[in-house]
Amino acid sequence: SSGINAEYGECILDEQDTQMLPSPDITAYLALASIIDVEFDSGCRTLIAGYCQASKSVRYGSGGGELPLNASYTLHMLAGNHAKINLRNQVLDVDAVVAIKLFEEALFSSQRYSTLGLIPNTHI
Repeated sequence: SSGINAEYGECILDEQDTQMLPSPDITAYLALASIIDVEFDSGCRTLIAGYCQASKSVRYGSGGGELPLNASYTLHMLAGNHAKINLRNQVLDVDAVVAIKLFEEALFSSQRYSTLGLIPNTHI
């Protein structure tokens, strides 16, 4: 049966759960999403730039690991692809927030330090 093994944080799927969306549908959906040209909302760009600047300052001052040099690029790619997966051509603040959260969780996983106080979920 489906469920979550709380002790190990694992998601347990049964045969029915893995057949929720047929493979050709997923392929068609991803093909459609991949051709969308996205434009970044000014608020989204400001949010990513502000996070990078603040994160560098906090990390430098606290001695907690460095922000990768390609952080801004990575965040823009994550946000843009999140918009594409949602079939939008406009990258919004919500896309930047999701990108920052995923990025911060990944940094925590490798550096054991989060400027936002996040603890990574088991999906990473």
